[in-house]
Amino acid sequence: MTDELYFKYWGKADRAVDGTPPRYHLLPYHCLDVAAVGWYLLEPKESRCQRLAAQLDVKPEWLRDFFVFCLVLHDLGKFARAFQGLRTDLPSTLVKADPRMSYTERHDSLGFCLWRERLVAQVRDRLKGTVDWLAKSLPWLEIVFGHHGMPPKKSGIRIGNFFCNKDE
Repeated sequence: MTDELYFKYWGKADRAVDGTPPRYHLLPYHCLDVAAVGWYLLEPKESRCQRLAAQLDVKPEWLRDFFVFCLVLHDLGKFARAFQGLRTDLPSTLVKADPRMSYTERHDSLGFCLWRERLVAQVRDRLKGTVDWLAKSLPWLEIVFGHHGMPPKKSGIRIGNFFCNKDE
């Protein structure tokens, strides 16, 4: 396994059963798995993708790429140390809970705030080209981060109360 820090966060976890250790799925793999499903669901040559692209007035290939990008981000808030602290029964190789951080905001709101307050500027800086779509993406990302049926909280969240610097 790699030493990259993002491979030390869990995304989904089951409870221990009959004395077996709890099973978990690493967060980057969970995000990529969800994105892979979206990749196949929005095959540009399929009528589903073509109809949706026509309704949105975008090319099917762009729709697929943007949708997959959004899906990769959908659980970004689970990188919060506060969220990671929800499970203390997982292997010690994963990030440790920070007792100063409690999980008082949902991971969808945490992800949206992290994206809006920290990461969008980094993406803009790295792209250094036309990023008009980035400014227009915020309403879409509200939907993506609010994937549990409620819009994410848009204000009143102090990132430092939930994320360590390394989490960001």
